[in-house]
Amino acid sequence: MSTLNHKNISQFLLNAGMTVAAQTLANRHQFTLDDEHWQAFQQTLNRPVKIKPRLKKLLQEPGVLD
Repeated sequence: MSTLNHKNISQFLLNAGMTVAAQTLANRHQFTLDDEHWQAFQQTLNRPVKIKPRLKKLLQEPGVLD
């Protein structure tokens, strides 16, 4: 366990990877899709909403970047 930030190596690497991913995606202003992927994306957006209790619980808990 690292005494610097009280995380083990796995926690440290996960946190570092998620930080870099968040920074990388935050800098993207445009995402492009070909026709096939655009249609799949549209179909996904148009699906009826499903209640997912485990996801709701997860989203209410503090995240690793909080």
